[in-house]
Amino acid sequence: MSVSIREDRTVTLHPARDSGETTRVTEKTGSLSRWLIRGIVVVVGGALLAVTATLLFGALIPPRDGPQLTHVVQRGELQITITESGELESASNKDIKCLVAGGSTILSIIEDGAEVKKGDELVRLDGSKIDDEISQQKITHEKARSAHIQAEGDLAVAEIAVTEYREGTFRAELQLAQSNIAIAEENLRTAKNQLEYTERMFRKGYIGTLERDAQGFAVEHATLELALKRTDEDVLQRFTKIKTVQELKSKRKADEAKLFSEKAALELEETRLRRLEAQKENCVIRAPQDGMVIYPETYRWSQEPEVKEGAPVREQQTLIQLPDLTQMQLKVNVHESKVELLKPGMRARITIQDQDWQGEVVSIANRAEQSGWWSGSAKEFATIVKIDGQVGLKPGMSAEVEILVERHEDVLILPVAAIVQQQGDFFCWVKAADQIKMRPLVVGVSDDQFIIVEDGVVAGEEVVMNPRAVVEDARQRALEPPKRRDQPSETSDQPKS
Repeated sequence: MSVSIREDRTVTLHPARDSGETTRVTEKTGSLSRWLIRGIVVVVGGALLAVTATLLFGALIPPRDGPQLTHVVQRGELQITITESGELESASNKDIKCLVAGGSTILSIIEDGAEVKKGDELVRLDGSKIDDEISQQKITHEKARSAHIQAEGDLAVAEIAVTEYREGTFRAELQLAQSNIAIAEENLRTAKNQLEYTERMFRKGYIGTLERDAQGFAVEHATLELALKRTDEDVLQRFTKIKTVQELKSKRKADEAKLFSEKAALELEETRLRRLEAQKENCVIRAPQDGMVIYPETYRWSQEPEVKEGAPVREQQTLIQLPDLTQMQLKVNVHESKVELLKPGMRARITIQDQDWQGEVVSIANRAEQSGWWSGSAKEFATIVKIDGQVGLKPGMSAEVEILVERHEDVLILPVAAIVQQQGDFFCWVKAADQIKMRPLVVGVSDDQFIIVEDGVVAGEEVVMNPRAVVEDARQRALEPPKRRDQPSETSDQPKS
């Protein structure tokens, strides 16, 4: 609606240049008076206020009863589903990491997004430093092996030495001691015989005292010599043998310990050599499975250094992610109000780029996902849906999943728009014989559009849609205060189902 207001205005007409006078004319261009203008403004303002009040408080201003839109109660099928959006990922992701100790430098790397087969080369790292370390380690390893061989020989000699002394050296020394004793005994016996002969000759006067005394000294010397030889034999058997055997055993034990030490040193050097050789092998990284190459910084947010040729990389840094494209799944976050309805094994329909796929719920997280400030206090649980027979799907694709929670067949269903809920009770208004009567309902589960009615109406009856808009009783019920628990419920015309 547009209003045009014309006011009086004065127009000054300038005469032609040959005229010497000026004429002032007052032209009336509108006939609305000032009070009429104010009235129109009031009318327009009132209309605007009425529209605003209708929009804000329409539920409190009951319109007149008019024609009702009805719905015929009928039996049918109702499916309860949960629909969420998510992102595709692989159920088998392999992180390809740098396993070179101390890090390295990328010499070559396969391009991002390439599809590879198991065994294909993915990354080649610089191994020149490792080659030098391997050469030095081989020298150290050979020295350790030489020391180990020497220790083995020393132990073998030490073991032989114990047996050699017991069965060889000691027996020879004992026999020598016994031989010396026999010789000393024979020398003593000879000296005594010679002394007896000298005594006879001395008594007969054939020899002098000097010769007799010299022969007596010879007997004493032979006696002392025999005692010494016997002492040597006793020391050999009681002390020398035990001491020598103990010394040889101690040396054998020392050689055993040295052999153990040299063996451990050799094993350590061998381990270091094998580790370096393994590091050398780690410089060439091959695909452990079929899949698609994805650089970490393009697949998910990361603070790792950029992966490219010539870039330095640290040990255990993820260079490539290799998802298996034959095992794709969908990850969705389900609100905490719905997650209790989900169970593994439920079937689902997945829509990806206008194509439908079938799937199955395989897992539901038992802990809520970490949320940021932008998600408020809402809690969501990660749910994994496996996709059946996937072909041509890639990680990161957006998808929508509809999970079938329940299916009810041959049940009475009503549109949610035909039902009024008040304080936990449900009502509808049935139209029959030009009359509209309220019916209390016993309802079941709903899919946000339709709801299962367990009692209150029968198939074939007509119910009023949006009753609060067209039925005065429904509007009044919406304005009623909550009833007490001990207050009897209102009876109404209700058929038996």
